[in-house]
Amino acid sequence: MIKWANQKTTPKLWAQELIMDLVSQRMYRFYEDTSLYTDEMTEKEKEQVEIQLQKQADRVAKMFGFERAWKS
Repeated sequence: MIKWANQKTTPKLWAQELIMDLVSQRMYRFYEDTSLYTDEMTEKEKEQVEIQLQKQADRVAKMFGFERAWKS
């Protein structure tokens, strides 16, 4: 057990939370930050990437026991 955010947790759960936090930050950057070359994409391309990004993030979240991924 390790102590993190004033709670005791396992290294495995802490690592899963950290990975999901990084995924959520990247999803936010895709949706909100134009520095990811999205200005070179058509609206249809952006929409297709958004759909796949959410699907893949949800897949990782479910693997870790979460219902779905979230955006920070």
